Formats: sequence, structure tokens, C-alpha cells
Amino acid sequence: MRGIYLTGPACGVSSVLPRVDRFIAAGGNAVVFDAKDIDGGVSYFSRHELASWGAGRTSPVISSLDDMVTRFDRRGLYIVARIALFLDGELGRRRSDLALQDSTGAVWSERGCVWIDPARPEVIEYNLSLAGELARAGVDEIQFDYVRFPTNGWSGDKDRSSEATALRRRAVIADFLSAARDTLDEYGVKISADLYGIMAWGSVEDLALTGQDVADIAGLVDVICPMIYPSHFGPGFEGRNRPGDDPEYFIGEGVRRFREMAAGRAEVRPWLQAFAFRVTNFDGEYIRTQVETARRAGSRGW
Repeated sequence: MRGIYLTGPACGVSSVLPRVDRFIAAGGNAVVFDAKDIDGGVSYFSRHELASWGAGRTSPVISSLDDMVTRFDRRGLYIVARIALFLDGELGRRRSDLALQDSTGAVWSERGCVWIDPARPEVIEYNLSLAGELARAGVDEIQFDYVRFPTNGWSGDKDRSSEATALRRRAVIADFLSAARDTLDEYGVKISADLYGIMAWGSVEDLALTGQDVADIAGLVDVICPMIYPSHFGPGFEGRNRPGDDPEYFIGEGVRRFREMAAGRAEVRPWLQAFAFRVTNFDGEYIRTQVETARRAGSRGW
């Protein structure tokens, strides 16, 4: 798989197709599009009562999901629908009872969006209903992003030990993905999960924050998609003063570690960094280095 990421609004305009065609001409064969991003706006027409199209919108940005899928199919593309799960601005604003809360009872937010409780049955049912709609529309893969707890300080379920917190959150995330497997098996679609790149280093503290246990998740999905963006590692991590300038190390070592932890139970297909944040020289060669390094490390595309 050689994929390009497309936002929901991008998929809603005809000008996206020439861009996709240029990507195909360069060797691309897949698209990942936003079915629901962190703002909570659902990009296509969903029949679920909790679905809304986003702030200020009276209709979804993708006017016809079936038409979009057909256009991508005609181009021979592998189609991945991305659902941002538990950071959901629209649902959090309308249903504060489903949100994680701080000690004062206020909803827990991040970047203007609201964190939803991953353990609530209504939250699980809503997101799996969206996944089912997308599978029936003919996408090839459902990709779950924000399949984790917040990492910006929420401590509502924090135990005295990191180990106990990690076990609790790990179980919640695993339960969701197990339910997703049960729901989607009949459609023959693949399931993928986006994981923080740092999870490859297996810190108990990181697991306690996110609930993302790589070995658990590998047993429940078809593909692990680690976000091994070099710039997102802190200065000095692994002895690298400027991680953003060392894509060969972080992509290669990250893919290797994820493959080792997945132990053959799931493919490893990383997200690659396509933005200039904390990178001294961001250009086509930077992208090429990541692509070639991921391939050498044994990834199943990118």
C-alpha cells in the first residue's frame, strides 16, 4: 500500500480527483479519507441519530459517499475510511454526559474538541455504527484513530500506580477493538488502528496514558499504523539532538520495534511525516528517505 491522506472537505470537491490522479501517476495506489475527524463532523450522510455534519454545516461535506467510492474504485485504489474515535468535538458539545470530565465536572477538552468516554456503550455503538455504514458502502478498510485515552493530563481513572492505570485503560481499548472485530467480520473489510510512535519503546508510563498495548492490539486488528513522525520525539530522545532531522533512524527503528511487538499477528504500515515541523530541510528527499527506510525495515507500505 502506498497511500495519501485526504481530509473530508477535500473529498467533497471535484478538484481532489486531479490531485489523486497525480498521486497515482507517481506510484500511489491507496487513499485514506476522513469519515469523522476530531471535530466530530461526519463527512458523509449517516443515518445514526448522534451524527452531525460539523459546526456551521447543514449537510455533510461529501455529498455522496457511494459516488466517491465508485470514483476511487474506477481508479483501482484501495480505500481506507478513517474514524477519529474518542476525541469528538460535536458529540462532546451536544452530549456532555458522554464526555470525560475533570474534577469540577467540566468536559475534558483538547484543541477545542472534547474527549469522549471510550467505555460508554453509546459511544462504542455510535462509532461501530459508522464503521458498519462505511463497510457497506464498499471501503476496503476501516481505520480507527484516537483509539486511546487523552495524554494531555486527564486523570479521572488514575490509580496510585501506573501499572494499575495501564491495565484498566488497556482493557477498555482492547474491548472496543474486540467489539469492532465482531461487528465488521461479516463485511470482509480490514481493520487498522493508529498508534503513537512512542509505543514502540514499550514504556509503562506511555501505556498508562494511552491504553495502547501493541501486543494486545496486534491480536485484534489486521494492520497497525504507527505514527512514527520523527519530529514528535523529544530533543535528546535515543541520543538524537534533533529527532526531526533523523528520519532514517526513527522510521527504521520504529518499524522494526513495532514488527517485533506485533509478532506477525498484524501488518505494520506506518504513517510518514509529510510536514515541516521541527525539520531543518523538509523536501522530497525527506519523504523519499522515509519511504525507502520503511520498506527496508519490513513495513507493508505506508
